[in-house]
Amino acid sequence: MPERGLHDVQGIEGSEPAIATPRPARVISGKTLVIGMFAFGLLLTGLLYAYWDLHTRPFRPLQDAIARVIPGSQPRVIGGRHKSHRIGAPKTLRIIVEVDYNPLDEANQARRDEAVRKILELARTQHDVSPYEKIEMHLEHRVPERPPVVWSLIQTPADWEAFSAREAVPGSSS
Repeated sequence: MPERGLHDVQGIEGSEPAIATPRPARVISGKTLVIGMFAFGLLLTGLLYAYWDLHTRPFRPLQDAIARVIPGSQPRVIGGRHKSHRIGAPKTLRIIVEVDYNPLDEANQARRDEAVRKILELARTQHDVSPYEKIEMHLEHRVPERPPVVWSLIQTPADWEAFSAREAVPGSSS
């Protein structure tokens, strides 16, 4: 059998080998690309807005009520199951309110407890708290150029009811 060289190779049925001609590169004009980028950005912005609106809508009346009662508080209220993929994750209502005083200072304890009682009363009147297993209350005091000072307490709704029932008596600790 004779040795074949590269020059002896033939295409299908004895035809000449096919030479692939490069296709011209697909060209997208700059104008089309910029319009596409803006459209993509608007689409993602719309999706983000829709997600956030659906996520916060049930809590908006409570947020608005807290903002009216405690001006400048910038309240944030969210609810649901944290790490919902875990079995047994408790259903939690989280309320975060900004205050203009240090909530950890003992001199502000009565003021802090009164604010928490107001917020809990609003929560009961503006939102159904019965399905929640835990209610988180966070009071933040932001100082420029420093980390925020945060007072947090996480309790069951029954414990919060007991907290609300206690009157702020001078000299008593909550």
